[in-house]
Amino acid sequence: MVHNRKLLLALPVLVALGFALMRSPSSNSASPIDTRTAQDTAKTPLAPTVAKTTEQAPLKNPTAVSPSIDVQFPSKLSTQVKSIVTSLSHPDLALTPEQLDVSKITPAERQQLKNAVLSQKVDGSTRRASLFLLTKMGSTAIPELGAVATTPVPVYANSNNPHSVARQAQDMEISLRITSLEALDKLAVQSKNILPIMQQAAALQSDRSLVLLARISISGMLSGKPGRLSRAMDAMMDEKNL
Repeated sequence: MVHNRKLLLALPVLVALGFALMRSPSSNSASPIDTRTAQDTAKTPLAPTVAKTTEQAPLKNPTAVSPSIDVQFPSKLSTQVKSIVTSLSHPDLALTPEQLDVSKITPAERQQLKNAVLSQKVDGSTRRASLFLLTKMGSTAIPELGAVATTPVPVYANSNNPHSVARQAQDMEISLRITSLEALDKLAVQSKNILPIMQQAAALQSDRSLVLLARISISGMLSGKPGRLSRAMDAMMDEKNL
């Protein structure tokens, strides 16, 4: 799962990579992109994409789970989610095999996890833990991950203020979708069902960073090299950790 720090470090460069792809003669090109050039491009501040609205609450999205939905996990799944919440908030704690065991999660429970990720009524830690479990299920969870990746980010009033609660809420929504995009991109190596999901995400999302990340993934699949987005994110983190 992509942690918030990884997102904050990698996103500007990945957005620059997306612009590089868009400027290339063919978006299907398999030629590698110079990440250092992209890093230089990323230093230029990008104006946030903010929809003009006078509403104080997020606009309701017809394809999104209602913000008021109350997700109730079965007892065993609830215990697993809560334990992951604790571990993710303490990076020094290693996840146990029991926490990572998703073999007994049913299709109905996958739906509940997806609903939890998309529900604005559920606390952020539980949403991240629910998504974490979905990313561990592999191709089985493609429909649920796809639902997260393609559900448009709610629009918040005053989200152009970087210190506002609205901006924090919007960043949370974007980070969940980036995690889903990365997880789906990794599965593209073994599944042909990822391409239409990425194309749908690129068409439905209004946040340009999500659109560009989806296009990076699409370009890799169309060029016969699926997994381009996840490889780029991993490369960015490797350089940051040097």
